[in-house]
Parts: sequence; C-alpha cells; structure tokens
Amino acid sequence: MNPDCSINPDLVSVVKRVETRAQQNKVTLIPTEELADVIRRQDQSPRSSVTFLKLVDPSPESRREFYAKWAQYERRVNLLGHVVGVLAQESQDADEVTHGALSTDQIYLIVRDELDPRPSPQDIEDALHL
Repeated sequence: MNPDCSINPDLVSVVKRVETRAQQNKVTLIPTEELADVIRRQDQSPRSSVTFLKLVDPSPESRREFYAKWAQYERRVNLLGHVVGVLAQESQDADEVTHGALSTDQIYLIVRDELDPRPSPQDIEDALHL
C-alpha cells in the first residue's frame, strides 16, 4: 500500500465520533461542499439561523422544504429589486401617459421577460405592498 494513500487512524476515529454524535442528536450530516454552497448563498440572501434546523433534520422532506423556501425567498427579493428599479426609472422618466405612476399590469409587462419563472400579477402586487 502506498503510504501517501493511507488513512490516518486519528481521522477515522474523529469521523466515527462525529457520525455517532449526529445519530445520538438525531441530525443529519451534510457534505462540506454543500455546506460551502449554503454559506455562499447565505452571504447573498441571508436567512434566519432557525431556518437552518431544517437543513440538518434527518427527514428528507425537511431538507426539500428548506431549499424550496429559500428559493422562494430569493425569488421574492429578486422580484422586489426589479419592481423598485422599474418604479425608480419611471419616476425619473415620467411621461404624459403614466405621469410617473405604473399599475401592477404595466409593471408585469415590463418585468415578465426579465424573470424566470415569470411573476404573477399577485406577486407584483405583494411586492408593491411591502
């Protein structure tokens, strides 16, 4: 056996202890690559620390729910940014038709091709009420 490929017995012991503690505490371990992705994503669209309990919950449904809700949150933040941008542009460039004010339907027509999936008029209305 190549000595460079041998596994350090101390590392094996630590890994076994971590796995045992995770089982005892009824949590699931996540790969370091996934954890790094979560940290990068948290930097871009922060979530409450309580929401991360779903990430380590052993139920597969909890993990799916965690990622689905985060994606929904990111989508709303992105939509809000687009809506604010459209309103800011319109207020600076008011014309004789809109006089600087836009309806939900008009905003929809402007942003619908900029977002995937397309927002619904209700999504835009919710952003306007924020």
